[in-house]
Amino acid sequence: EDGNMVEHTKWSIEEEDARFINTFDTSGKLIKALKENLKGKLLSRVEYRYEGDRLTKVSEEHPYGSNTTTLIYDERGNPIEQVEVDQHGEMNNKALRKYNENNDVVESEVFINFHGRGINQHYLLTYTHEYYD
Repeated sequence: EDGNMVEHTKWSIEEEDARFINTFDTSGKLIKALKENLKGKLLSRVEYRYEGDRLTKVSEEHPYGSNTTTLIYDERGNPIEQVEVDQHGEMNNKALRKYNENNDVVESEVFINFHGRGINQHYLLTYTHEYYD
């Protein structure tokens, strides 16, 4: 539909065959993605929310629960904070990013909460950029 893939089917040996159904808004942005088995049972739902052209929220539902990811941008349009919480409002992960004057990522601080199923992680990635004339 208007160049966007609205529906496709995936056959797989490893997992259940599934049909993927996408819904787009009038400007062509993906706003909903459904995954169903071939009998029509809903397996997962993902909904996308935007402010202008910026993706600000992703809500996911699947058989194991649900997650919501929120994105916050700086004044130049760079995503500086990305937080995912579970259906109980507990943080699953968080990424904080810093950018240089060229809008290149120079630092990413990441927190991952395994909710007692593993060792939580907190690490910092730094990036160096070289520019050539």
